[in-house]
Parts: sequence; C-alpha cells; structure tokens
Amino acid sequence: MKERAISAILFTTIMLAGVFGGAWPFTLLFLLVAGGCAWELLKMLSEDDTNHPFGRRLVGTFLGVWPLLLYLLHSKRSFITIDGPLLWALFLLPIFMLLLAELFLQAVKPFQQVGNYLLALIYVGIPFALLADIAFPDQHYSAWRVFGLLLLNWMNDTFAYLTGFFFGKTPFFPRISPKKTWEGTVGGILFTFLFAWALSNWINCYSVPQWLAVATVVAIFGTLGDLVESMLKRSVGVKDSGAILPGHGGFLDRFDSLIVLTPFVWLILQLLNP
Repeated sequence: MKERAISAILFTTIMLAGVFGGAWPFTLLFLLVAGGCAWELLKMLSEDDTNHPFGRRLVGTFLGVWPLLLYLLHSKRSFITIDGPLLWALFLLPIFMLLLAELFLQAVKPFQQVGNYLLALIYVGIPFALLADIAFPDQHYSAWRVFGLLLLNWMNDTFAYLTGFFFGKTPFFPRISPKKTWEGTVGGILFTFLFAWALSNWINCYSVPQWLAVATVVAIFGTLGDLVESMLKRSVGVKDSGAILPGHGGFLDRFDSLIVLTPFVWLILQLLNP
C-alpha cells in the first residue's frame, strides 16, 4: 500500500509538472507517454514471434510517437516546418516501408506484425497527436484544456469505482471486466457531468456547452477505453500492461481511457467550436 501511494504521488507530480510547465514540458511528457504505451503494446502483441522482438518494439514505439512529432512539425512549433505533400509522405512512407521490411525479418506471421505496427500508429499515435491539437487552440498552449480533460477522466474513474463499490450490483460487462457494474458506470457519468458544470463556472478554457459535451464524451468513451484495454490484456493473458508504476501497472494501464476518449473529445470540440 505504501509503495502504491508513493508511486501515485510521483505520477501525479510528474503529470502536473508536465501539463503546467508549458508547451515543451507538455510535449516531452506526452512523447514519453506515447512511446511508453506503444512499447508496452508491441511487447504484449509480439510475444509469440521471437524474430527480432526488441527491434519490433522499437519500430512500434517510433510509430507511437510519429503522429505527435509530425503534428509538432506541421504546426510550426519546431525548428523545421513541413506541410502539404511532404507531410503526407512522411506519414505514409513509414507504413509502406514496414511492408517491405517484413520481406526480410522472417516473421512467422508477417502481416500480423504489420497489423501490430499499424495498431500502435492508430491506437496510440493518433490520439496523442489529437491531444496536442486540443492543447494548442489558436497556436497557443492551454494547460487548463489538458488539465480539465485529465481531471474529468480521473473523476469518472474515481466515482465509477466508489459508486460501484458501495452500490454496485448489476454487472456491466462481465465478459471483459467482471467488477464493473451499471450502478458504478452511471454514477461515474453523473458525477463527471456535475463536476464539469462546476468547473465551467471556474475555468473558462471551454465554453459551458463544451464543458458539458466533453464530460459526456469522457464518461462514455473513457469507460469504453478501459474495457478495450481489458480486452487486450485478456486476449494476451497478462494482468498489467507493464510495471513502470509499482502498484498501478504500466503506461497503457494509466492512459487507456484517455487514448480512446481523446479522438471523440477532439471531434466534439471541432463541432462545437464557433
């Protein structure tokens, strides 16, 4: 319990420092997070193919951070700016290079390995690039937009757990997560919605409709994101995605909800942006 508490305090401190430290600390933090998530994903998915496992994880990690790096290059927040056909070329060429590389890597199931790489790109890489786009409205970094999103996600997790612990009776998705209940899920949604309404009177980084819409998306897709990672872990027979945080698991265990909810939050913000 002590180890778990210490790692939770350390994790929270690092996250707050990265989010509120400015544009570059935010960028470095989430490049690390994206890389860690992609590394763990490839480690879980490539266990049954012993050909070049370390190299495969490196490739998957690169693809996990590649969309975020491209976003930074495209958005003029780096020393080099790329746009137009060159941007698309840099996004697509690594994918086709992977197809050619599998001709020589002698994998037992080469196209399954290509699928693993693409999953790292889509499941990990693109959501963190979209998170960066959320964080930089009008080319200016907004720590509160990121913090608000993280805070709502944490509120959903916390109150879903507490409501389920005290009142949960009806299984929500027993095939994937036997401990989740409908009572806990609904409790998480309601408290997240109420908390967003309270925050809308305190933090003006989102409009009131945006706060409420983001809360709805976070509560629904954050829960589904947790189930998606549970499905992944069950399919490969592991309890935790990693052990970077003692008592809390790995990067994917901490950011599974954020990964799935971020594209939907990005979309709803685009639709509600005047």
